[in-house]
Amino acid sequence: MNFKEIKENPSIFRYMVKKHYDQHVEGEKPFFTWHGELLELQEYIEDNILVKTENFVDSLSLDGNEDHVVYNNSILEEHAVTDNRKKIIEILKRKFGLKYVEINKMMQKPGNFVAPHVDHKSSFISRCPFDFTGNELKKFIIFVTPWKMGQVWMVGNEAITCWKKFSVIEFPWYMPHATANTSTFDRQTISVSGISNTI
Repeated sequence: MNFKEIKENPSIFRYMVKKHYDQHVEGEKPFFTWHGELLELQEYIEDNILVKTENFVDSLSLDGNEDHVVYNNSILEEHAVTDNRKKIIEILKRKFGLKYVEINKMMQKPGNFVAPHVDHKSSFISRCPFDFTGNELKKFIIFVTPWKMGQVWMVGNEAITCWKKFSVIEFPWYMPHATANTSTFDRQTISVSGISNTI
């Protein structure tokens, strides 16, 4: 499956997501992989500068309920990664063997959540200078702030808690995920999408 071919066809994308996810579950594969802590990023993380507040109305849900109010109420804040963006990307390319990387720094305020969804990645696909397959697309989450009671990141049918500062997880592009912050602390992450240079 070449992503640039299906970017404008949500029905094909939905079919491919469901097919891959069902095969993943049937194969009893892990829903995500821990990669330890990437502490060298710490000196390059800047203060928060709000770029925009995102909701997830256009997200893909495996149950087809994107019109449900829970998607209208799903909120994350995107924050700027400015002066140090290139340095962070260099570190990620080297660490994970990637030839192309995009990052987004996200903040989830106390009381906010994001409903289960799969990222369509249409803007990433448009900006990437070459086509790629699902085997080449890599997705990571870097937890910028340490876990606090009441914070959860969900991938597939597993809930992730107790992460450390700059813990990294990897999960497949078709994996549904959701988040919630019921703590009294902001939860910051860096979302990483990249193309492998080893395929």
